[in-house]
Amino acid sequence: MKELADKAGIKPHTLYNKLNPEQPHQLTPREIWTLTDLTEDSTLVDGFLAQIHCLPCVPVNELAKEKLQSYVMRAMSELGELASGAVSGDAYHGP
Repeated sequence: MKELADKAGIKPHTLYNKLNPEQPHQLTPREIWTLTDLTEDSTLVDGFLAQIHCLPCVPVNELAKEKLQSYVMRAMSELGELASGAVSGDAYHGP
């Protein structure tokens, strides 16, 4: 944790507090993308996207031609649910 905090330019104790959901401190967008870049783990970004009812991200380095059909099908499924909710008046709750 200390090594990651140092690389991100954040004090280790501050990073610990910001990652603790029991604490009021929160990561800034810049800290989220810095930590995501340093760790090559999109969990923080995906958590943020889930809170605003969005699909998880697909990092460019994970894009694979053989998975393109799966990406499109998942996106179309979510779009179908969104359209259905718009027509029926129900709120969209995401994945």
